[in-house]
Amino acid sequence: MSDIYEDDEIASNWLDLLPYHPIFKSDQLTDKFLALNLDDPYRKQSLMALIDNKHLVVAIGSELRMLDLADFKNAWSKAHFEDELALNDLFNDGVIPEWINNTKYVVLDTPSIKFVIRSITFNFEDIGSLIAVTGDYQVAVVVITRPRYETKNGKSKVLWHPLSYNGSHLMVLTEDMILRMYDVFQNLSEPEQQFFFSQNSNQDQDVSFSTEDTKAISFCFGQSQEGWGKLVVYVLLDNGDVYSMCPIIPQKCVFHKFFLDQLAYIVQKKFEETERISISKESNYHSLLNQYRQQLDWVSSIYKQITTDSDKVIYNNPLSTRRKKPKLQGPYLIQPEPVELSTHPTDASDILCLATEPLSVIVIAHNNGRVDICLEVDKVEALWQDSVEIDHPILILYECIDLGFTKDFVIPTSWRSQRITNSMNHPSLLNDPVYPDIFYVYHFAGAHGIILKGWLNDLGNAMKDVDDEKLLETFLEKKKRSDVNWIASSLPSDPDPLVGMIVISNEAELSYSILLLTSSLRLVCHELAIRKSLVSNNGIRMNDIYYSNKSSYKPLDPNFLEKVMNHHGLSHQPILMFNQNKVGSSTGSSTIGEVDYKCLSTILDLIEREGNEYWLETDEISRRFKQQTTEFQHQIQEIYKLKKNLDEFRFNRFPEISSRMQRLKERQSKLESRAYTYIQKLLYLGDPIRGEFEKSYCQTLARINQEIEGENGLKLDAYHKTLKDDYHLLSPRNPSKKSRKFVFLSGSQLHKVEEALAKEMDLIDETNRKMGEANNKINKIQKRTSFIKNDLNSFQLEHLEHSLSTNKNKKLSN
Repeated sequence: MSDIYEDDEIASNWLDLLPYHPIFKSDQLTDKFLALNLDDPYRKQSLMALIDNKHLVVAIGSELRMLDLADFKNAWSKAHFEDELALNDLFNDGVIPEWINNTKYVVLDTPSIKFVIRSITFNFEDIGSLIAVTGDYQVAVVVITRPRYETKNGKSKVLWHPLSYNGSHLMVLTEDMILRMYDVFQNLSEPEQQFFFSQNSNQDQDVSFSTEDTKAISFCFGQSQEGWGKLVVYVLLDNGDVYSMCPIIPQKCVFHKFFLDQLAYIVQKKFEETERISISKESNYHSLLNQYRQQLDWVSSIYKQITTDSDKVIYNNPLSTRRKKPKLQGPYLIQPEPVELSTHPTDASDILCLATEPLSVIVIAHNNGRVDICLEVDKVEALWQDSVEIDHPILILYECIDLGFTKDFVIPTSWRSQRITNSMNHPSLLNDPVYPDIFYVYHFAGAHGIILKGWLNDLGNAMKDVDDEKLLETFLEKKKRSDVNWIASSLPSDPDPLVGMIVISNEAELSYSILLLTSSLRLVCHELAIRKSLVSNNGIRMNDIYYSNKSSYKPLDPNFLEKVMNHHGLSHQPILMFNQNKVGSSTGSSTIGEVDYKCLSTILDLIEREGNEYWLETDEISRRFKQQTTEFQHQIQEIYKLKKNLDEFRFNRFPEISSRMQRLKERQSKLESRAYTYIQKLLYLGDPIRGEFEKSYCQTLARINQEIEGENGLKLDAYHKTLKDDYHLLSPRNPSKKSRKFVFLSGSQLHKVEEALAKEMDLIDETNRKMGEANNKINKIQKRTSFIKNDLNSFQLEHLEHSLSTNKNKKLSN
């Protein structure tokens, strides 16, 4: 076990002492409460919850108590380190150690809660800012203002909506099959939205398995990450009918951006495909096309409100959208029909949706101990009341599990016919927060843990290749079952029903554990184990590493070890829970009855059968271990031979080979030198000296290359590109009116364009001003030049005249 699962031995010790804390003691436990008056209606109870994975909240009577488990564990660690646990006084004399009493718990101030609490639930498991407290006919929310809601209809189940923006939307399902959504921060007297799951409110249904006396029992939210999964609500009726409705969201909710992106992609693809089929074929696809158009409009309305690039999107559901009521889908056809465990009438009890792969799993629990595991093959889509009529959706029944208490708690017997009836047992379902393929069932007789991992993995492998039907047939022929583990049992004593069950997933600070609370306030703790894969990080198995065609040895398959140690820290042998208020009482009997002998005999048979299985598995592991030992010795011998050959090569043959390589290298150098000499001689013989024409031709090529490339390269090409750009810039443009496209700009964009144009106009004005100044200066220079030219001409003319007169005088004098 230690090779497969991470285990903490210390954590189990503090869990063993947690049931002795005073938080589980109360004076409110009257004799009537301890005796479990079976005349009163017994509903599913959940009197224990966990906040932030460390704050334990327990409901006792009408009181709410809270204990910090981290403080309790720290106190235990300190007492264990200082050797002050005082276990002898606790177990022998019943004296609670001082360190336990010093770990105080808090009693929440709830004066408005004057009824017996039946269940508690939190809006967020990580912060838990609101507590919904449910009685037989009341619902109270523990907040600052302490709002309260009350009706005459019995409450079937209360859950907080997971997509609520501030976690304030409470979903209340009543027996009249109406699901009401309340915003506890706004108004508890009137629901924000109502959803009707009764057949009378939907006249379009032509098939119904319900009657007028049918009551709503439980509901759950969809968990699938694909499609519309998170927006679906499944409702279970007492006769086993399952209905769904989508979309059901609060007025203000939060979506993950990735969920919306994949949902929009799926809806867009379906709309385009349906539109293509409706055009190419004559069949009537208009109603289906209208359905996808409505879905596309609904998703588009969400995208219109997206303003940031955050991973989460806040959506305000407008009133126009809320007025479009979702369509009731169902009842679901469960095929094949479930197996009846007895002829005694039974009712459904609870429903749970698991986000498993490759298909989502719907679990339905019944009060006779039957648990139906169904595969959701028909994905639920958003439908509104004006949408197209669809066939009844189908749930594929994969397995019916019998928890094994039909004989003791369902069929009346001579010794319990008056004490226990079918209406007393209401199993409740709880999913595992760490692994989606594990869920738990707690009921009148104890608790079970059910693991679906084995057959879900095989189903995923079979569905990878949809064209290969043989894989799916092979999977169905195996008929692999779920692994059912009995965690705790109240047999063979008087019934001590579980009224609360939580799973601690805080492995770092506390431990991965299960806490169970009985009606007599006995706490049962059981530590779970974290899975540890036997496959290496790079995905290569041991077979791929060590298998060799030259050897008949095949290493131990990791799947074999996973089969031996895949119980998730659970055991087939339950923890026996005896009613602590009956043990040692004056009215209690000290003799062992027939039922006690039967129960003990059954447990001993289970132990013997598991012992034999473990012996066979141990023999198999031992046999494979001997094979590995033999192969390991063979590998050592082969490695020794390789090392011996390597040493021989390094000391004997390597020096000889090195000297030979040196000689070959010197010879190669000489050959290269001789070849170079011969090549030079051949070149000189062919054309010893270049002629004048060749020299002139080479100089011309060099000059042309210089003109083209220039000093920086591509001189003429760059100049040609510049002239081409100038030509396009200066050439007149007469664009056609047909090619002109008008672009509508928003206010902010138009303002930016106007600012840019204003800057450009300023630059143009400045350029014009400078050009005007330059023109003025050029005109002045031209005027001065003309004056200078005139002066120069006049001066030259005078000089010429003077020269002519001088020459004339000289000639006359001569």
